[in-house]
Formats: sequence, C-alpha cells, structure tokens
Amino acid sequence: MLCPVVDKIIDIDPEQHTWDSLGSFLEIGYQLLANIKAINHMRSEVVKIQEDHQAETSRLLEEKAEVDRLLEKKMAEVGSLQKMVENAEHALTKAKEELNLEIKRRERAKAKVTEVRKHVSK
Repeated sequence: MLCPVVDKIIDIDPEQHTWDSLGSFLEIGYQLLANIKAINHMRSEVVKIQEDHQAETSRLLEEKAEVDRLLEKKMAEVGSLQKMVENAEHALTKAKEELNLEIKRRERAKAKVTEVRKHVSK
C-alpha cells in the first residue's frame, strides 16, 4: 500500500509539484481571506449589538430615573395626605368629645329644669 504512494511521489514532476503546492497555497490563502472576511463581518455585528445594547441600557436607566422621581413625588403626596387624614381624624375625635360633653350638659340642664318645675308645681 505504501509503495504506490511512494512511487507516485517519486514520479511527480518537480515543476508539477511546485504548481500543485502553489495551488494548495492559494487555496489556503483564499480560505484564510474568506475566514477573515467572515470574522470581520461577525465583529461588525457584535459591535452593532453592543451599541444597541448600550442604547437600550441608557434608555432603561433614564426610564428608571423618571420612575424613581415620580415615585418620590407620589410618596410625598401620600405623606401629605396621610397627615391630612390624621388631622381630620383628630378633629373628628375632638368634635365627638365636644358633642358628648354638650349632650351631657343639655341632659343636666334638662334634669335641672325638670327638678325646678317639680319644685315650682308643689
């Protein structure tokens, strides 16, 4: 099996061998150039994707800052409303206490009037 290969190598004309080697070299060079072109294309795509990603990240960060600002504003409004509710509840409690005191005062006055009428009618 080895003999036919060795015979073929020996039988090759040196000029033919040079042309064959040059052809192989050019074919490898062509493949190398094609690979370099493909790598450069992929690199361009990666750069574009990175730029798109950076733009999206920047947009999302801006949106987050806006949401944080609005959240802070709403929290301040809620705090203000909570204070108003507390003040209203306090005023309501005070008004109920005053109403109860007034009711008790009127009941005492009514009782005194009834007692005075009893005394007067005797």
